[in-house]
Amino acid sequence: MPATVEILRAIQPLNVTPNMPVFTNLQGRPIEPKAFSTYWYRCLRALGLPIRGLYATKDSYVSLAMSRGVDPVWLQEQTGAHFETLRRHYGVWMRGEGANQLAKLADLAPQLAPRRSGLRQVVELS
Repeated sequence: MPATVEILRAIQPLNVTPNMPVFTNLQGRPIEPKAFSTYWYRCLRALGLPIRGLYATKDSYVSLAMSRGVDPVWLQEQTGAHFETLRRHYGVWMRGEGANQLAKLADLAPQLAPRRSGLRQVVELS
């Protein structure tokens, strides 16, 4: 995301090479998840949040994004997870957008455009 890139560029060291890790420990080495876990769990306890592994943050992000109707192709680019993986693991959170997708085709085939009828949505295919 552009805001994240902006923040990371603002805090980057002066001499950066493409192979350098973004987040390092005090010795300049990559932060290892196991070493970071102690601080992660302390933060969760201090905030009164359920104790979950660091990897759960990606699961939470993807689940929330999918439940809000975020485009899976964009989400694939954000997370590095292939679409099939997103569908298999997070498919329950994908929204059914059939009527909205048909509405995008309305100028090509007006008979496909959804019409509201009471509480149900009706699509005439005649």
